[in-house]
Amino acid sequence: MEQVFNLVVLAGVGLCVWLALKPSYVFLIAIDRGTAHVSKGKVAREFVSEVNEVCGRGSIVSGWIGGIGRGRRPRLAFSRSIPPACRQQLRNLWAMRR
Repeated sequence: MEQVFNLVVLAGVGLCVWLALKPSYVFLIAIDRGTAHVSKGKVAREFVSEVNEVCGRGSIVSGWIGGIGRGRRPRLAFSRSIPPACRQQLRNLWAMRR
């Protein structure tokens, strides 16, 4: 019985740590079949259009781009399916928008 209690407590602590460290996305852009669309939050239409262009040039068919809230300017986070060169292009475009 004591082992079950310890396991439940450990699971609860693990869940709390996971929730505390989980990034909080201000926005999320999903890329599905090569087309980007906003799935959470608000992003300028122009930026979504630029994401579509970069993904088209890079032949990216799926993935996501998220804005992680850090102060006034969210920083971008990417799924693994987006190559480093495309990530940098998107960071540059994001910086020009702000």
